[in-house]
Amino acid sequence: MAIALISRNLYYCLTIIERFSSGQLFGLVSKDEGTIAMPKLSAVRSFVIETAPPHKGGRFWYFVKLETDDGLEGWGETAVLGCFTGLENGYEALVQDIFNTHLKGEEAVDRERLYQKLYQKLTHLHPDYSTFGIISAFDTALWDICGKHYQTPVYNLLGGKFRDRIRTYTYVYDDADPDNSLRATAMAWTNDPDRLAELAVSYVDKGFTGLKFDPLFDGVLRCRARC
Repeated sequence: MAIALISRNLYYCLTIIERFSSGQLFGLVSKDEGTIAMPKLSAVRSFVIETAPPHKGGRFWYFVKLETDDGLEGWGETAVLGCFTGLENGYEALVQDIFNTHLKGEEAVDRERLYQKLYQKLTHLHPDYSTFGIISAFDTALWDICGKHYQTPVYNLLGGKFRDRIRTYTYVYDDADPDNSLRATAMAWTNDPDRLAELAVSYVDKGFTGLKFDPLFDGVLRCRARC
């Protein structure tokens, strides 16, 4: 009885895998068509966005956009704070070189294999913050393409929807003087707990239930260098 049950479950699993690999699981392949061509990665564009003063969330934001030969686009962010500040041209060149060397012409739906390829080739199993930020951007963009290709929200490819609402948070900013916001914010975080508490209450009054700040002196030094 147990052996028969295991065999039946194995049959079902193999059937699902076969249908998924051919595209039939999502109803994208007809009997007459057999199999369909998967979208292939054809191009990448990088975007370095400079935010308006006082540069909340960072002065520069870094994005990649992957494109496929059938017109799909996928977006991802390289979230590495200020790692590439002053290196914007280098970031764009690095993104292009990584794409040309490791991703161009690959099937976009092979996301896990491509992720492992980037990890192994770019880090030699010794990852660092900035490199993994770029890998993460490519990985997110590939997920975006997969969702569009299979015409379903990405959460359906990750096990299904878990919640209908998402709790958000905010940094605790001191905006009393907009021209001096980041400096005042850094000082409140590190040297003025009473001011920090006052600011926190003001954000709670706005409806936030999660707050964040970085009480590190190094952050104050970096802020002073920028401001």
